[in-house]
Amino acid sequence: MTPFRDISIGEKLMRLAVLASAVSLLAASAAFVVFDLLTMRGTLVRRLTTAADIVGYNSVSPLLFQDEEAAAKTLEALRAEPHVLGAAIYAKDGRLFAVYHRAGERGFVPPQIAASLPASTRFGLGRLELVRPVDFEGSPGGTVLIVSDLSEITQRLLRYGALVLLVSLTALGVAVSISARFQREVSEPLLALARTAGTVSEARDYSVRAAPAGRDEIGLLVDTFNDMLAQIQRRDTEVEEARASLERRVEERTHDLMRELAERRRAEDALRKSEALLADAQRISGIGSFEWDAASNRTFWSDEHFRLFDVERGAFEPTLGVVLERIHPDDRAAFRASIDEAFGAGGPVQQTYDYRIVRADGSVRWLHGNRRLERGEDGTPVRVVGFTQDVTERRAAQDQRDAMIRMQAARGEAETAERRAAFNCRILATTADRSAKIKS
Repeated sequence: MTPFRDISIGEKLMRLAVLASAVSLLAASAAFVVFDLLTMRGTLVRRLTTAADIVGYNSVSPLLFQDEEAAAKTLEALRAEPHVLGAAIYAKDGRLFAVYHRAGERGFVPPQIAASLPASTRFGLGRLELVRPVDFEGSPGGTVLIVSDLSEITQRLLRYGALVLLVSLTALGVAVSISARFQREVSEPLLALARTAGTVSEARDYSVRAAPAGRDEIGLLVDTFNDMLAQIQRRDTEVEEARASLERRVEERTHDLMRELAERRRAEDALRKSEALLADAQRISGIGSFEWDAASNRTFWSDEHFRLFDVERGAFEPTLGVVLERIHPDDRAAFRASIDEAFGAGGPVQQTYDYRIVRADGSVRWLHGNRRLERGEDGTPVRVVGFTQDVTERRAAQDQRDAMIRMQAARGEAETAERRAAFNCRILATTADRSAKIKS
């Protein structure tokens, strides 16, 4: 069985209308039946009370004169009441005086009583017992008992039940017909709204609108739903525009980043090529470069600079103290003094210097250096850059050339002195010959 919450709203309205009609009819019918039942019971009691009073009034004389036959004839008058099962007249002392049985009725057995009973009415299972005292000049003269069935009430209830059933079925039919007509007025806008919501949910199309309804709560709901869709559509349009703009910006930024990355790669390639060319140039020329950074207080050497000092990269930390240990003792003080002079100056400094180093194998090499000290805006040193070149062979060649020049100069001076002496001798000889000729 489908749960109530899962059925359609039209079916719900139909069931509610039928249920309300059925409950209303049943409540009205029950109230009517109960009212009629109480009315019939009252009417029956009043009618039997009247009959008992009449029997009691007509039984006064038979009771006084002990005329049982007259009393029995008095009870025979109850034949006019077809629902009376039986009746009895009791004497003042409770003795059964006369009895009446409905024709063919043998189920009535008058009870034994001890004395006169007070007036009472008692409904039992399918029967009514009514007791009325016989009054004789203000004193009890006996008792009248009448017992009636309730078939009249039962028949009337059956007729009412059939009538109620007929009216209920007719009313339910009319209610279903009317409900089917009017529930469409209520459910159709809601169903149309539900279909629109389903379309929006499936297609994500916020331009769809529900059909306008009346001015009731459902119409207000439809208008509110359409306004909500309009707001969502505007926001969706704004989101789409923002997304498209963001995609364009991302695409542009990605393009710029790719271009920057390509330029950076080209620059890195060019830098690597430049570094490789610089390393090759330094290796070919035997020139090593170095740099000191004040922020990190570290000195960076090129590969050729490590080769000049005959050490491997990673096994040698080029600090000032370690470098001074490699410098020839005769040049160490001058090298340190040049550094102190550069750092003590007030502005940028450009220095050129020559010094000797002692390699690990004991060999001595001459190095020619050039360094530049740069300062910041506040005048503090920030960086030192420079290069170093092995000039041992060049200095040896220069020394050899200087020695040859000195030798050639000495030889020239000797030859000049010799020529001068020979010239002087020739002059002296010439002078002597002339003197001799003059004397002769």
